[in-house]
Amino acid sequence: MPMFPGGEQALAKFIYTNLHYPDKAQMLGITGLVKVNFMVLPTGKILNAQIVKEIGGGCGLEALRIVSFMPSWIPGTINGKPASISVTLPIVFDMREVKTKRRKVSRKERRKLRKESKMRN
Repeated sequence: MPMFPGGEQALAKFIYTNLHYPDKAQMLGITGLVKVNFMVLPTGKILNAQIVKEIGGGCGLEALRIVSFMPSWIPGTINGKPASISVTLPIVFDMREVKTKRRKVSRKERRKLRKESKMRN
């Protein structure tokens, strides 16, 4: 199985150090799990990242942004040789983890944003 350099703790630190909670998701109170699938090549490079599970509000695009600038992974092996292996990475968007101040949004503006969000989905 491919591994992020430094292991799971280093991966979590990388994600949550670089995660920018999208403004729209903050305003709408969107939280949840986004899953991104990608290939780790025998060289460790990441290829073909795509959203497998989306929660809206720009969270999926933010998850893709983070994956797009990750360092090379330690490749997985098959029969002792480096191989291309698919990885599905869950990224949690949780309002409790947001360190930035949220601006106050009126009920009217919140309803408008929700309506726009439903129309797009």
